[in-house]
Amino acid sequence: MRFGSALALAGLAAAPMLAVPATAQADVQALPPCTLLVPAKIRVVTPNTAVTFREGADCKRAGVVSSSWRAYNPDNVKPFPPTARFEYGSTSMVHQWPDHYWGLWRFKPQWAWDDDVNQVATQNTPATWVKMGSWAQVTATRVGSKVTLRTSSARYAHTSNKFVAWAGSVGQLQYKAPGTTTWKPLKSVKSSSLGKYAYTYTSAAARDYRVYFVDATLIWGGPSATVRK
Repeated sequence: MRFGSALALAGLAAAPMLAVPATAQADVQALPPCTLLVPAKIRVVTPNTAVTFREGADCKRAGVVSSSWRAYNPDNVKPFPPTARFEYGSTSMVHQWPDHYWGLWRFKPQWAWDDDVNQVATQNTPATWVKMGSWAQVTATRVGSKVTLRTSSARYAHTSNKFVAWAGSVGQLQYKAPGTTTWKPLKSVKSSSLGKYAYTYTSAAARDYRVYFVDATLIWGGPSATVRK
């Protein structure tokens, strides 16, 4: 076969292939949606924390009877990635999230089938952040106009399966007038190796207090309960 003829045949063979992706893309875009609902944050506080995944009502409207998504994290490769799967009318499932699957996990579609195993819907790609949970506490004592605030912070430790002092936790003491809703900054906080911090200042007026610890790389922060003094 001459070179020119070979090029002509190659061009004929390639022409249909160029048209297929555009058509396939149009078909996929025409399919109705099927949505996986996952919590934006997962707080791990036990060796296997229970997490609920839900299938959106749009899946049933699309005629989906079987759907599946698999979690993926390129920085945290594990042999059994979490999977959200729904079969024949189930719309929620509880997954026991392992306590060492940290980081940002994205759920990739696997299938959204009808009874004849046809893909009948487009699937979303939700994501969730997974970190260890923590708790915070503040106590207040008053002597005249002097108010002393003491904070404590602890976080879950997956290596020992219990809460331990959150050393070096960073946050802020905050206050507000009773009956108001806006918290104001009072003092920056960095806890000791025992997860403790203390601050004394002068205030004749009664105030509500709380401490708010910021998130760390693998630990969720958050506010304490409110105390009044």
